[in-house]
Amino acid sequence: MAIPLQVGGFNQLVTNRITRHFAGQLPGFAMVTHVGRKSGRVYRIPINAFREGDDVIIALTYGDETDWVRNVLAAGGCKIETRGQQITLTHPRIIEDHRIRWAPFPVRVVLRLIDAPKYMRLTRV
Repeated sequence: MAIPLQVGGFNQLVTNRITRHFAGQLPGFAMVTHVGRKSGRVYRIPINAFREGDDVIIALTYGDETDWVRNVLAAGGCKIETRGQQITLTHPRIIEDHRIRWAPFPVRVVLRLIDAPKYMRLTRV
């Protein structure tokens, strides 16, 4: 079920504004840059992202119906900034894994608690 969208509204107004100051620098966090599929506007939002080989895995804590997820899928990719490095990603795909095997243990615990088994896997260009 992931995090309720009401919580998402609070996070968008408060938490994201705080997190964006360090999300591009800390392990497990990133800033995703994507383009609105309707507006054409460029957006930057903080996310939880993890590297696995040439792929990057993004936890979908709000599920796969959010605007940023739809925008990335429609565009066929996005850019992220993580640990001060800009990475271009392509071939986004949504995967559901209730065991959340890809996540580090503390992240796995949180994702299980909020029932967020879906993630987006993208490949580095």
